[in-house]
Amino acid sequence: MSFCLASTTNVGALPDEGAQPTDLTPDEAISVTAEILGEAEALTNEPGGFLVEGPTATVAIPDSSDGLVAVTSGTGTSDVSIALPGEAVEGTAVADAVAFPEVAEDTTLVVQVPDEGVVTMAAVLSSEAAPDQQRYRLDTSEDARFVPNSDGSITVWVGNDEVGLFAAPWAIDASGAPLPTQYSIDGDTLVQTTDLTDAEF
Repeated sequence: MSFCLASTTNVGALPDEGAQPTDLTPDEAISVTAEILGEAEALTNEPGGFLVEGPTATVAIPDSSDGLVAVTSGTGTSDVSIALPGEAVEGTAVADAVAFPEVAEDTTLVVQVPDEGVVTMAAVLSSEAAPDQQRYRLDTSEDARFVPNSDGSITVWVGNDEVGLFAAPWAIDASGAPLPTQYSIDGDTLVQTTDLTDAEF
C-alpha cells in the first residue's frame, strides 16, 4: 500500500488574472488536481462512501471527512486507515475523485486512487489564509511506527510487518513552481508542512 500527500495552491481556478481568491467548488478543486495528477481509478458509490476495488487491494473513501480512508489488502484485513485533516464536511465525488471543501480555511482536500492500492490526498489552497500544515492521523489495530527514509518518504510498520509507504511529499504553487515541503511525525500523526512564503495563488 502506498500513499502520496500533496499540497498545491490554486491553479487556473480563478476567472481572471488578478482576481481575488474565492472558495473553490468541488469541481474546481478536482480540476486543479486532475491537471497535475492525471487520471484515477473509477469510484463505486457505496453506502457511507466510495470504493475502488482491485485484485490485491481495496480503497474505501468516506463520504464525510470525519471518516477514515481505509486501504484493505486482498486478505480482507484493513491494513491502514487514515483520518483526514480538518473540519468534518461532506465529500462530493466528481469524475474519479472525492473533494472535501473547506476542511480548513480556503483549503479543499481531494482524495483519489491513481492506481490499485495507492491513495493520493492533495490539499488545494486557494489563498494566503490557508494553513501551511495538514495532519493525517494513522488508525491501525496495533501500534504503528513511522520510519523516515533518506528520500523524504515514510515507511509504516506495524509490529514486524511493513504495511505502507508515504511517498515523499510535494507541493507546487499556481505558477507551477515547487514549494518547500516536508513531513514530521507527531505521535500517531503524520504532518505535512509547506512553506508558503513565496507561493503564488
